[in-house]
Amino acid sequence: TRAVRQQSLRMQQLADDSALTAGERLDKARAWITALDDRRSASTVSQLDALGMLLDSVQTGIPYLATPWKALNKIITGMRPGQLWIVGARPGVGKTLFAENFGTHVGLQGKPVLLVTLEMSAAEITARTVSQLSSIDLSLIIDGRLDDWQDQKVSGVGGRLMSSALRICDRPNMTVEDVRSEAWVARQAAKREGKDLELVVVDYIGLLRVNGRHDTRAIALGHVSRSLKMLARELQVPVLALSQLNRGITSRGMDARPTMADLRESGNLEQDADGVILMHAVQDRDPTDDSVYFTGEV
Repeated sequence: TRAVRQQSLRMQQLADDSALTAGERLDKARAWITALDDRRSASTVSQLDALGMLLDSVQTGIPYLATPWKALNKIITGMRPGQLWIVGARPGVGKTLFAENFGTHVGLQGKPVLLVTLEMSAAEITARTVSQLSSIDLSLIIDGRLDDWQDQKVSGVGGRLMSSALRICDRPNMTVEDVRSEAWVARQAAKREGKDLELVVVDYIGLLRVNGRHDTRAIALGHVSRSLKMLARELQVPVLALSQLNRGITSRGMDARPTMADLRESGNLEQDADGVILMHAVQDRDPTDDSVYFTGEV
């Protein structure tokens, strides 16, 4: 058709545009191809149609993706399509475990999930998941020191995970454009199975490499957060991205509760996110033996 020929010419011009990075050219090309997809809904609707969609959603219930934690669901009422959620925490508090549990929970329901991990391999992520679902110490699984009973439990968990719809991308040194590309591939894979991609998880924002030159790290992360928000809107899925908190929080004491300002280079993350979940460890003391232990708090 004429539209296809026009877009082909635009892509040839785009390929020669040295003012853009390779990632930016890829994003533009993908957007043009998507615009040609006749399955894609129109970008504009009348207010009357929008009102009709709102009334329909009120009657049927606005779709949302529930987390595995009922108490958290009561607070955030789940994550909705098109939303960007940020989970912030200091290292060792459990943000990666939070993301793994959420992705596994959704994947085991047969709902397609993409987990992008820049810190661990797919094997490491899977081993942690098996450890948690089987209640067997991770070191025993990694070292292969399982007795017959433990081996049976691990095999049972493996059987459950075979039906999981979770996909793991563990490519190192990824850019946000790479994440977007992987998400579109995951979406197409889900479509071929007659399903929709339900969730994208990125662990974590600070490890994403940024193409092009940016004056400050904050501006670079602003590009990342805006791109992830655009991805959520384009795919109509919730995107969950993890972020480190600034070291400054430790100067306020071990039990200091984090605030939005503690998000590393936080300005754009706060602006682009539809919701922010902050996690921290609460130090407590066992009155029976005076030992110190930690509990999590969101």
